Amino acid sequence: MISTNNIIHDLVDCLTTSKGKIAKRTARLRTVLDLKGEDPDTFIGALKILEEQNTVITDQEIVDYLAIQQETTYDPVVFDKDKEIDDRVKKAIEAELTSGMNSDGYLYKVTCRNLTHVLWEKISRNRRFKALCKDRRIILVHKGGVAMRHALRLEYPDKHDVIDESFRLGGDNDVCLMIDPTLVNFNEVHKELCQYVHDFLNSEVWGFGEGHIATITKKLRHIKVGGIYMKVSPDVRQSFTIRTLPNGDKVLLNSPVRLPVFTSYNELSFKDEIGRTAEFTLVRARRAVRVTPINSEVEDIKIPIDHPGCVFSAEAVDITLPTQKDEKHVEGFEHYRSGLWANFNAMV
Repeated sequence: MISTNNIIHDLVDCLTTSKGKIAKRTARLRTVLDLKGEDPDTFIGALKILEEQNTVITDQEIVDYLAIQQETTYDPVVFDKDKEIDDRVKKAIEAELTSGMNSDGYLYKVTCRNLTHVLWEKISRNRRFKALCKDRRIILVHKGGVAMRHALRLEYPDKHDVIDESFRLGGDNDVCLMIDPTLVNFNEVHKELCQYVHDFLNSEVWGFGEGHIATITKKLRHIKVGGIYMKVSPDVRQSFTIRTLPNGDKVLLNSPVRLPVFTSYNELSFKDEIGRTAEFTLVRARRAVRVTPINSEVEDIKIPIDHPGCVFSAEAVDITLPTQKDEKHVEGFEHYRSGLWANFNAMV
């Protein structure tokens, strides 16, 4: 379980390095500082918070994006997409799907119990990683708003109403597997651990996907993004792996099987908004759903009656494994390690 200091650390880092969700994260930081008895105005006033980026999309952009998606016999993964258009629309739709899937917190609890905790148990008992886990040189950190909510509710049992108002349900199971960046054979351990996590998820989603996640998906019938109403129905998709070659080119490998819950493996490297290097492997389990536009609040936006819908995904489990080149990881590993060490007997 993350500590209150870990939560403050995460929120401050987000507010000072990212232009997204500034208002929500500021409100959350204010809540945590109030709980700790600190003055939010003084603390927040001393931060160099970035200006919030406008991510509002129009109803016409949503309809245009859905209109150009073609029905295929395979699941394409596009590398060089127009991020100003495609990513904003796609992210908005998939964020609403993820929120709908996790609206009551049940999926988060299920994925923690059936995947995350089982995965950590296997890693910590594995011959290759056992000693590193015992020495806290490999740690698992629960991240995101739902993990923060659970940790704060445990620490402040008489403040649930205040906590729930700032930290609402709707997030996925977001965790980070961190390896001590000073480890001599870091790259070797990182490569083996990434493959171990990926193999684990691939072996588990067959049964898990047809059970809990598939059942939860059936309850999600509709979403609304902007003024566009959309029907949601279960679908299937191929798992995929994206690996980066030494020259920077990316190679895509697709599974031949389409599943209701699929996995993805992606090696990412980029500069964040303050120029800091971010490099990590991201392993995910996601639920495939078909989204079909059915109605618009704006009369002059026309939606085709025979629109086939497009396949999107809702997040179930996100597992991040930072590399030795990830500056945030190098700077923050000991902070998380010490925070978790103080709380290692508690579980989210």
